[in-house]
Amino acid sequence: MIFDNIYGEVVNSFGLLWKYKERGNSLEIITPFATTSHKFISVFLTKRNDAFIVSDGGWINDGIYENSFDRTIGCYGKIIEHYKNSFDVKEVANNNEKAVFYKKTSNEISVPSLILDMSNFVSSLVSLSNVPYLEQEKENKERFRRNATEFLQSIIPAGNLMLNRYVDEHRQIRVNAIVMKQNRMTLVNYITGSNYDYFNSSISKTNLIYELANKTKESVYIDKKIVLLDDAAQGFVPNKIGNWLDHLLVNTHTEKVSWSTKNELQSLLN
Repeated sequence: MIFDNIYGEVVNSFGLLWKYKERGNSLEIITPFATTSHKFISVFLTKRNDAFIVSDGGWINDGIYENSFDRTIGCYGKIIEHYKNSFDVKEVANNNEKAVFYKKTSNEISVPSLILDMSNFVSSLVSLSNVPYLEQEKENKERFRRNATEFLQSIIPAGNLMLNRYVDEHRQIRVNAIVMKQNRMTLVNYITGSNYDYFNSSISKTNLIYELANKTKESVYIDKKIVLLDDAAQGFVPNKIGNWLDHLLVNTHTEKVSWSTKNELQSLLN
């Protein structure tokens, strides 16, 4: 086993719950530290020239812990810098231009301490990235819901518009709006998000709702399914949400109307 002495010192100093895997010239050290996504943290020990390097292996950037890594979300960029300074962690871009966080020392005796520091750093940073920026998202969602609803109310007669209603008699599948025309229904659901993770989540939720609507006995009364897309939202990043949106439209035979061209709804709903 490579780095046998160092690993032995880690176990002696910090307990028996640490595990390892050899990965070529590196040793993956599986720690007892967990994230809020219930993933155990790994750090990677390697040696280059006379320096021992302990890194996250690029796993934070890769989202291995089911985490987000986007410095543009809320104050996450500032949080990263704060924890880098607090733990004296450095950052470098790997061959794929992705961030790798690390600490290094030329003193073998210091390596277990670096391993502990990096374990705490990764656990803290990953857990914070999983903290939903709920206030920002709640305000964004409510703003678009209000604006979209007011627009629908301005173009659809009151007797033909049902808001926040269930499609099925079992009251399990609810959409933002149902437009009635005689005994036919057009379903309208809103899609928005304060960042692209929330935006993709909104797309996925609508995809599930429309899939389930297609399986109800009431589906024979559904003429159209429409999504009203908030293309003014910060989370509207076409190259990051495109595949998700295309899947929704094709999978559920849904039509899309962007908020910037919302007047197109009128012809679709007539």
